[in-house]
Amino acid sequence: MSPVAAFTFWFFITVTLLLTAAYFGRTAARAPARRKTHVVFVLLTAGALAWTIKVAYDLGALYDLASAGWITPVHLAIAKVATGFLVFPIGAGILAWRDGKKRRAHAFLAWCAMVLIVLAAVTGTIMILLAQPKGL
Repeated sequence: MSPVAAFTFWFFITVTLLLTAAYFGRTAARAPARRKTHVVFVLLTAGALAWTIKVAYDLGALYDLASAGWITPVHLAIAKVATGFLVFPIGAGILAWRDGKKRRAHAFLAWCAMVLIVLAAVTGTIMILLAQPKGL
Protein backbone atom coordinates (compact mmCIF):
# COMPACT_ATOMS: atom_id res chain seq x y z
CA MET A 1 0.00 0.00 0.00
CA SER A 2 1.37 3.37 -0.95
CA PRO A 3 1.83 6.08 1.66
CA VAL A 4 -0.71 8.23 -0.21
CA ALA A 5 -3.39 5.51 -0.01
CA ALA A 6 -2.69 4.95 3.69
CA PHE A 7 -2.88 8.68 4.42
CA THR A 8 -6.10 9.02 2.41
CA PHE A 9 -7.85 6.24 4.34
CA TRP A 10 -6.65 7.50 7.73
CA PHE A 11 -7.72 11.01 6.78
CA PHE A 12 -11.23 9.87 5.82
CA ILE A 13 -11.56 7.74 8.96
CA THR A 14 -10.51 10.70 11.10
CA VAL A 15 -12.87 13.13 9.36
CA THR A 16 -15.86 10.78 9.53
CA LEU A 17 -15.24 10.00 13.20
CA LEU A 18 -14.99 13.71 13.98
CA LEU A 19 -18.20 14.41 12.07
CA THR A 20 -19.96 11.63 13.94
CA ALA A 21 -18.74 13.00 17.27
CA ALA A 22 -19.74 16.55 16.31
CA TYR A 23 -23.21 15.45 15.23
CA PHE A 24 -23.63 13.42 18.40
CA GLY A 25 -22.58 16.39 20.53
CA ARG A 26 -25.00 18.64 18.71
CA THR A 27 -27.73 16.01 19.05
CA ALA A 28 -27.19 15.74 22.80
CA ALA A 29 -27.01 19.51 23.25
CA ARG A 30 -30.28 20.20 21.46
CA ALA A 31 -32.21 17.21 22.82
CA PRO A 32 -34.20 18.97 25.56
CA ALA A 33 -34.96 22.13 23.63
CA ARG A 34 -36.29 21.13 20.21
CA ARG A 35 -37.37 17.65 19.29
CA LYS A 36 -37.47 18.17 15.53
CA THR A 37 -33.93 19.57 15.49
CA HIS A 38 -32.86 16.65 17.69
CA VAL A 39 -34.32 14.13 15.24
CA VAL A 40 -32.57 15.82 12.29
CA PHE A 41 -29.24 15.57 14.08
CA VAL A 42 -29.94 11.96 15.07
CA LEU A 43 -30.34 11.18 11.37
CA LEU A 44 -27.17 13.11 10.50
CA THR A 45 -25.29 11.25 13.23
CA ALA A 46 -26.55 7.90 11.95
CA GLY A 47 -25.50 8.81 8.41
CA ALA A 48 -22.04 9.89 9.56
CA LEU A 49 -21.68 6.68 11.55
CA ALA A 50 -22.75 4.57 8.56
CA TRP A 51 -20.20 6.37 6.36
CA THR A 52 -17.49 5.84 8.99
CA ILE A 53 -18.26 2.11 9.07
CA LYS A 54 -18.09 1.94 5.26
CA VAL A 55 -14.71 3.72 5.17
CA ALA A 56 -13.46 1.44 7.96
CA TYR A 57 -14.46 -1.66 5.97
CA ASP A 58 -12.61 -0.26 2.95
CA LEU A 59 -9.55 0.37 5.11
CA GLY A 60 -9.76 -3.13 6.59
CA ALA A 61 -9.62 -4.62 3.09
CA LEU A 62 -6.09 -3.26 2.75
CA TYR A 63 -4.86 -5.10 5.86
CA ASP A 64 -4.43 -8.70 6.95
CA LEU A 65 -6.66 -8.34 9.99
CA ALA A 66 -5.91 -11.84 11.26
CA SER A 67 -2.30 -10.75 11.77
CA ALA A 68 -3.49 -8.25 14.42
CA GLY A 69 -4.09 -11.19 16.79
CA TRP A 70 -6.51 -11.15 19.71
CA ILE A 71 -7.80 -7.63 19.09
CA THR A 72 -9.58 -8.56 15.84
CA PRO A 73 -12.29 -10.79 17.36
CA VAL A 74 -12.60 -8.40 20.32
CA HIS A 75 -13.12 -5.43 17.99
CA LEU A 76 -15.59 -7.29 15.80
CA ALA A 77 -17.62 -8.37 18.83
CA ILE A 78 -17.70 -4.85 20.29
CA ALA A 79 -18.59 -3.35 16.89
CA LYS A 80 -21.48 -5.78 16.41
CA VAL A 81 -22.80 -5.16 19.94
CA ALA A 82 -22.48 -1.38 19.47
CA THR A 83 -24.35 -1.49 16.18
CA GLY A 84 -27.09 -3.72 17.56
CA PHE A 85 -27.39 -1.67 20.73
CA LEU A 86 -28.50 1.34 18.68
CA VAL A 87 -31.98 -0.20 18.56
CA PHE A 88 -32.45 0.59 22.27
CA PRO A 89 -31.95 4.38 22.22
CA ILE A 90 -34.01 4.57 19.02
CA GLY A 91 -36.87 2.68 20.66
CA ALA A 92 -36.57 4.68 23.85
CA GLY A 93 -36.52 7.88 21.78
CA ILE A 94 -39.80 6.95 20.13
CA LEU A 95 -41.28 6.24 23.56
CA ALA A 96 -39.86 9.51 24.91
CA TRP A 97 -41.49 11.41 22.06
CA ARG A 98 -44.86 10.03 23.16
CA ASP A 99 -44.23 10.17 26.91
CA GLY A 100 -41.82 12.77 28.26
CA LYS A 101 -41.14 10.63 31.34
CA LYS A 102 -38.99 8.31 29.22
CA ARG A 103 -36.46 11.00 28.29
CA ARG A 104 -33.96 10.07 31.00
CA ALA A 105 -33.97 6.42 29.90
CA HIS A 106 -33.51 7.53 26.30
CA ALA A 107 -30.60 9.80 27.23
CA PHE A 108 -28.94 7.05 29.28
CA LEU A 109 -29.25 4.51 26.46
CA ALA A 110 -27.96 7.02 23.91
CA TRP A 111 -24.87 7.70 26.02
CA CYS A 112 -24.32 3.94 26.50
CA ALA A 113 -24.50 3.51 22.72
CA MET A 114 -21.96 6.28 22.23
CA VAL A 115 -19.58 4.69 24.74
CA LEU A 116 -19.83 1.40 22.84
CA ILE A 117 -19.20 3.18 19.53
CA VAL A 118 -16.13 4.94 20.94
CA LEU A 119 -14.87 1.62 22.32
CA ALA A 120 -15.36 0.06 18.87
CA ALA A 121 -13.44 2.95 17.28
CA VAL A 122 -10.55 2.61 19.74
CA THR A 123 -10.30 -1.18 19.32
CA GLY A 124 -10.58 -0.77 15.54
CA THR A 125 -7.71 1.70 15.53
CA ILE A 126 -5.59 -0.66 17.65
CA MET A 127 -6.48 -3.54 15.30
CA ILE A 128 -5.35 -1.59 12.21
CA LEU A 129 -2.14 -0.47 13.91
CA LEU A 130 -1.31 -4.10 14.81
CA ALA A 131 -2.30 -5.58 11.44
CA GLN A 132 0.11 -6.04 8.57
CA PRO A 133 -0.70 -4.30 5.28
CA LYS A 134 -1.59 -6.76 2.53
CA GLY A 135 1.16 -7.32 0.05
CA LEU A 136 4.04 -7.09 2.52
